Amino acid sequence: MKWSRWNTVWASLAVCCGLSLPVQAQVDLSGTWAPRLHEDYEARLTGPEFVDYTGIPLNKDGLASALSYTTATFAELDRSCAPYAAPYLLLGPWGVRISPVMDEKSGQVSAWRVSGAMDREAMTIWIDGREAPGPEALHTFAGYSVGHWQGNTLVVTTTHLKDSYLTRNGVPSSSREKATFFFSRHDQDLTVTVVVEDPTYLSAPYVMSRTWVIENAQPVGAPVSYCTPEEELSSVSPNTVAHFLPGKNTSADVMTKDYNLPKSATYGGMATMFPEFVQQLKADHYRPAGQCTRYCCGDSTDTEYVVKTLMCKTGP
Repeated sequence: MKWSRWNTVWASLAVCCGLSLPVQAQVDLSGTWAPRLHEDYEARLTGPEFVDYTGIPLNKDGLASALSYTTATFAELDRSCAPYAAPYLLLGPWGVRISPVMDEKSGQVSAWRVSGAMDREAMTIWIDGREAPGPEALHTFAGYSVGHWQGNTLVVTTTHLKDSYLTRNGVPSSSREKATFFFSRHDQDLTVTVVVEDPTYLSAPYVMSRTWVIENAQPVGAPVSYCTPEEELSSVSPNTVAHFLPGKNTSADVMTKDYNLPKSATYGGMATMFPEFVQQLKADHYRPAGQCTRYCCGDSTDTEYVVKTLMCKTGP
């Protein structure tokens, strides 16, 4: 894949986010923002299917690490309170509260504070011109974020992130990860786009985008709460590390069985990010599954979801 293609991707992001505008005036991002869970609701609510890495540019090390993942990992005593890293802002089901941090001397906004949740630490985005610290500085799950305005978009570079997970089904992220966020407000809507680069586990930048709606009268969602580490599964011994050995992941074939998708698609990789991958599916003799059995009728938060799903399977 030629690098010029990634130049095209970045140029498209610039156009979408309004980055070509030279004006440096800040936009008011403050408020309580509610997620719209119909947007990629499976990823934001129940979580993605196990071993569904389609569209994620995993390299061979990233795939090997993802296939070793088990949900019992978070039942280990030393991991039971570990939050996800900063890009999880776009994957969790919670709302978010954004507030300015004022400089006492100048009266100007020196940073933006993005609230956390029970599984994500709060972010502080410094926009006062400071630079990120050296590579040996403290790494946290929130990372260190510096931002600047380009037109009406706040562009944020987040580094110094701890090893974590990029997705809720075990795709890893390393301490070398860099996340570039684009915060764009359009009246009552807030769109956040993130470009994740991780030379340890990814072979190309990975792009995600989500939208929130201002709802100042509504609670932000799950509050930040203190977590007390405890053993959740008696089967997880303090002397073991929860994992699957190579070739032993019991969910490795779930996407093939449930959706008739070949592993060449479900195992991800840079090729699965682009429309041309359809030709590879044809070469693999892909045929859609005969009937939908899961997530057939839309948002699982709908009170009539179960009834509608049954109708999708059997007809009215």
